[in-house]
Amino acid sequence: HSSEAIDDNVLVSNVGCLFENMKRSSVLSTAKDDLASLRKTFFSIGVHIHFDGDLPDDTEISTAFAEIIHEAVTNAVRHGFATEVSVHLQSDSNGYCLDISDNGHGAPDGMIEGRGIDGMRSRVIAHNGKFIINLLPCFTISVTVPKGD
Repeated sequence: HSSEAIDDNVLVSNVGCLFENMKRSSVLSTAKDDLASLRKTFFSIGVHIHFDGDLPDDTEISTAFAEIIHEAVTNAVRHGFATEVSVHLQSDSNGYCLDISDNGHGAPDGMIEGRGIDGMRSRVIAHNGKFIINLLPCFTISVTVPKGD
């Protein structure tokens, strides 16, 4: 009977891992699907979104990054009249980085931060990250989030 108990424990453990992996995969594919849809939608109005790199494996960070990308692209087109947006994603042993830049008009006279910027910043702060906006030479949003939070 002791070998059956071990098998039951192994089975329960494996099923738990399987459900975790399915949940993680589902959220990741949702974030990836959202970005694919975003790219297709903006392409239909003449805006090209260029992706370099992949979303993080961490589902919470991946979802936050997808939401930030969505807001940043929308802002670039709405406020900066951008036709090209570049999204660079990378990770290393310390954390995850996201840089978004565009060819829009930028904010030569400065900018007023609204709810969209506040929402992006809040998503980053929730993961103990840094959110930086550079206005020159082009409008750029840079995000870094440490691993393990």
